[in-house]
Amino acid sequence: MIITVNNEKGEVIYDTAKITEEQKKNECNIIISKVGTLNIILESLNFAVQGYQNNLEAVLKECAEAVVEKVETPTEDGGPTEEVPEEGMTEDDSSTEDDSLNEVS
Repeated sequence: MIITVNNEKGEVIYDTAKITEEQKKNECNIIISKVGTLNIILESLNFAVQGYQNNLEAVLKECAEAVVEKVETPTEDGGPTEEVPEEGMTEDDSSTEDDSLNEVS
């Protein structure tokens, strides 16, 4: 089985079929299988998270009473602070509700 490994040193291509020691060859194939399974699970979880985020956003859009106005605080020179929006959903640290929600990107 041909495997490409990307790391900080670059890309290295391996052929596990050329490993002569059976124990190491079997170990490599098992690890490859586990990594593949975990990648599928990770992709599935990311898909599910995105779906829940979209559902939450749809529900929140219907709840005008939940909208919080942004308050701009002046900078040292008296001008407004420049806020850079973050990608994804975040929970405000000042929330008094359940703190089990975490930032998801």
